[in-house]
Amino acid sequence: MMTVTQSLIGASSTPVKIWSVINWRDVETHVRRLRLRIAKAIKIRRYGRVKSLQWLLTHSFFVKLLAVRRVTQNTGKNTPGVDRLRVVQKIGGGRTPGLPPVRRSSSSLRARSKAKLLAFSAPNQ
Repeated sequence: MMTVTQSLIGASSTPVKIWSVINWRDVETHVRRLRLRIAKAIKIRRYGRVKSLQWLLTHSFFVKLLAVRRVTQNTGKNTPGVDRLRVVQKIGGGRTPGLPPVRRSSSSLRARSKAKLLAFSAPNQ
């Protein structure tokens, strides 16, 4: 594994690893073992051990690496959600064809006059 020995101010004390050279199998194995140790400690009701292992899990460099990898390599953005619909927006913006515009409920409308209702709007920032 290739590492850079330069220390960065305000960063992790672990040597910086080059992303393409990281052994992801070892990273996932380390995190899985730590999670299994937590589950085992809960099962035998060793809550002090659970607390210390949870601290290790939240401060582990490997866990942080795995979290960054999951976020940056997310392929779930193209899968449908709970409503089983996949909405694809145009690059230029605008409304997706085939979907109706958003309807405002009567509680989000305020009276402008006797005949008209005006929608509330968010203040400009």
